[in-house]
Amino acid sequence: MKTPGGNGSTIPNTFDDPFKVPLGRLTEAYFRKGNNVLMRDRISFWRREFIKVSDPTEYRFGIHMCGSWEDYEFTKNNSRFLRGILDLWKDELELKMRSDALGYILDDIKSDTKTSITSAKYIEDKLSKINKKDNSKKELDRKKKKDDQVWSQVDTIVAEEGLLE
Repeated sequence: MKTPGGNGSTIPNTFDDPFKVPLGRLTEAYFRKGNNVLMRDRISFWRREFIKVSDPTEYRFGIHMCGSWEDYEFTKNNSRFLRGILDLWKDELELKMRSDALGYILDDIKSDTKTSITSAKYIEDKLSKINKKDNSKKELDRKKKKDDQVWSQVDTIVAEEGLLE
């Protein structure tokens, strides 16, 4: 089996090392097998890879981690834990991508090139929209409800499996 990243080296199909990903179809057992520290390290590794690949569609991440889209879909569909936590990772990725884009725009403004005026106007326009945006209670409640649902799923899985005893 090839390691994620396609460098051609092989890895054993093991659950004991959180940084060795057995390519192919993974089940819930992959994420849950081992002690709590090993499980936490494995999930942290997947999160770091998800953020590093920076693909909100999950396609490149799926290929990167499982070798094919079909195997990734199988893995995602057969792991309630992964499905539940992916929404949180996507939110984090979206925030990271916005932050990176803002950083590029600010660097462009500082560079004093022909595009820096356009970048400055873009920032000014976005800031004015943010200031005018209505952060209504309804919108905040919707976001809180979504977060609560995801964490409720994670708590349920942890409780069912007795993972934090």
